Amino acid sequence: MFLSELPYFKKDGSIHLWYIDLKSKQIKRITDLNIKDINLVEFIGYDENGVKIKVGNDYYILKKIIIN
Repeated sequence: MFLSELPYFKKDGSIHLWYIDLKSKQIKRITDLNIKDINLVEFIGYDENGVKIKVGNDYYILKKIIIN
């Protein structure tokens, strides 16, 4: 998982959350975080529920979903 301003089509420079599928080598965008300051994103950790991140005052849990 990584953060980026890509795709940089928007002029507001918002930050997006991405992941890389290591098998297919495809990069996919998960969401637009609706922020402009990358310092507002904090990795909290992970457990059986998923990856936890904090964005500003909001918390997110990213769960693994397998699609065949």
